[in-house]
Amino acid sequence: MKAVEGSFAAQPYLNELAQLYDVAVPDWPGEIEFYTQLIRQIPSTRQPSLLEVACGTGRVTLQLARLGVPIVGIDLSDEMLAFARGKSLDVPHVRWILADMRSFELAQTFDLAIVPAYSFQLLLTEDDRQECLSQIARHLNPGARVVLHLEKHPPDWIASLPTDTFTPFEAAGETVHPGTGQRIRVSYAWSHAPDTQSLAVIMRYQVLGRFGQVTASTTDRGPLKMHYTSPHELREQLARAGFKTEAIFGDFFDHPYDSNSEEMIWIARKSVVGPSV
Repeated sequence: MKAVEGSFAAQPYLNELAQLYDVAVPDWPGEIEFYTQLIRQIPSTRQPSLLEVACGTGRVTLQLARLGVPIVGIDLSDEMLAFARGKSLDVPHVRWILADMRSFELAQTFDLAIVPAYSFQLLLTEDDRQECLSQIARHLNPGARVVLHLEKHPPDWIASLPTDTFTPFEAAGETVHPGTGQRIRVSYAWSHAPDTQSLAVIMRYQVLGRFGQVTASTTDRGPLKMHYTSPHELREQLARAGFKTEAIFGDFFDHPYDSNSEEMIWIARKSVVGPSV
């Protein structure tokens, strides 16, 4: 993501990293079907319209657009959006817009907004998060929903992280580049900033040779910082933006969120009376 002034945890993505990100970040189990079911619940009296905030390279956007639903994806990284545009040349119903999720202004409203893949947690201050939620609310039709997908780490794991350095890189998995057939190993190194209630992560991508040897390696340009929030905190912020929380799930299969969940998936509905574009 492209750097901006303020507390937003943005960073530039080179085209190479955008491509690696696109390959290395898979769908969560049940994720696309979860969003699809929410689309099907939109009243059928009109053609539904979707907004994806922080769409990145269009991993989710394009899969939903192929359902025939008009969708707008906004992101702060022109490199990410350029890659998304390149993948969507034969996909109708999708628009890409370079915009900041705290201050975007679009000349339309939507029936559903989604913020997938922990992107909301890139907003490090309460003001930034509130501005984002308020902007989303302004761009939703009365009674429309927003979905926020957050990562949930165990408190004891967070407390174990170093605060003045990073953990050693730990492999999170491997994938195969669909264009080159090369194996790519993705690893993470973590740090913890308790004073700002945030985590910092460096992502490393390694290309593996035939026998598993590393033939190339690259990392993000600086750590990516992510805020970790409590249900109470987010529920209050949603309410201030004019939303009522409907559900908090621990995965994309509608299992209720609890202390053992690794995900927090929020569904909140905009009040039928409230500001809009």
